Amino acid sequence: MVSYLGEYPFRIMRRNLRIMVRDSEMTIEYWEGFCMVRSEGRKVKRPELDYVLLCLIRMHEDASGYQLHAFIQESTGFLYKAHLSQIYPSLKRLNESGLVTFTEVAREGKPDLKLYRVTDAGVAASEEWLLRPFEFEYTRESADRFFMRLVFMGHLPSEEVLRCLDRGIEELSRQRDLHSRRALETEMSFLTVEDPEVRDRYERIWERELAFFIAEYDLRIECLRKLRARLS
Repeated sequence: MVSYLGEYPFRIMRRNLRIMVRDSEMTIEYWEGFCMVRSEGRKVKRPELDYVLLCLIRMHEDASGYQLHAFIQESTGFLYKAHLSQIYPSLKRLNESGLVTFTEVAREGKPDLKLYRVTDAGVAASEEWLLRPFEFEYTRESADRFFMRLVFMGHLPSEEVLRCLDRGIEELSRQRDLHSRRALETEMSFLTVEDPEVRDRYERIWERELAFFIAEYDLRIECLRKLRARLS
């Protein structure tokens, strides 16, 4: 199997296998005996960073790659991280896919500065991502990513934002209830240590940890409910 997480369009050649990707469409060619087999039109999942940058550029027209990095570090950095070494290849992908354009500003003694703007196709791609049903997982990172996506929904109609909020409230409430039903006795049943002092110490630690997670769920759910009330 050949996998690739990088910029496209690209081409991979490996013995009898060739993979080509352009505009999120994958073409695979390989030899089966003396016959060439060609498979076209396979969709390639675009990295999440591409969509984050599309949304940021739409909010901050004529931003440079360095400025976009600063926006992520200073604004969404608590929920999402990206390095310059990731941002510039992503911008190149977006430009080659026709989702962003840029103008170059000459600077004396320095490389030209690229200032980016989102195209109509880029706007459509960013909104398609924002409206795509969020795939929740039973992790804190998943909740962070949901809130990160919510940050970029200011351009959407209120009813779409409300629909997203309702989904978030429903799912986080379900996870919160699941977490609260995980009685401490269940956690302790996995502990095979017999020393009563050690068991007691674990129980105290896990008890507070469980209470913290439930309180965090409560805060997230309350935040979404208050936001929903303000937008209704």
